[in-house]
Amino acid sequence: MLRTKSWLGTSVAVSALLVGMLVAGCGSDKKSNPVKPPEFATPPASLNGVWVTEIDEGTLYTTIDNGNFEMKVDGALFSKGTCLTSEDNFKLQITHIHSDVVNAQLPMPILTSKWYEKSEIKAALNNITPMSDADFEEIYGEMFKEQIGKYKLESVYLYVKRNGEGYQQFWRP
Repeated sequence: MLRTKSWLGTSVAVSALLVGMLVAGCGSDKKSNPVKPPEFATPPASLNGVWVTEIDEGTLYTTIDNGNFEMKVDGALFSKGTCLTSEDNFKLQITHIHSDVVNAQLPMPILTSKWYEKSEIKAALNNITPMSDADFEEIYGEMFKEQIGKYKLESVYLYVKRNGEGYQQFWRP
C-alpha cells in the first residue's frame, strides 16, 4: 500500500539519495589541469541483480540489468532508466516515473497506472490543470536530472558515494 503522505517526500528523498549517491567531482576547478570526463559504458555483470537499502520512506529495491535499472519503494514501482559505469564512476539517468508516485501526491488518482516519461507526465497533468514549466520543474524536474558519482563493489555489498556523507550501503537480498 502506498503511503500518500510520504510519496512527495519519497520522490525528493530518492532524488536526493540518487544525487547524494551519485554526485562526485568529475571535473576540476583548476583551469590549468582539467580532468577528462570518464567514458561510460554498460556496467559490469557483477552489478546486475537486485540491490536493497533502507531509506526514510521504507526499503528501496534497485534492480540493475545490463545498463538499465528499475526502483521500487516497499514494492511500489517508483522509477526506471539507465545506469552506466566507468572504472569507479557511476551514472544514473531516470527516464520514467511510475504514475503511482504522482497519484499518491494528489487528492485523488488522475493518471493511468503506467510508466511516464517526463514530457508525458507534464502533458497528462496539463490536460487536467495547467502547470507552468517552472512549477513542473520545481516539483518533478529534479527526478529526471542525470546523476554522476562514485561506487565500489565489495563481496555482496554495493557502496555508492553520498554527497559529503561517505558511502550508502546496498546489499543483495
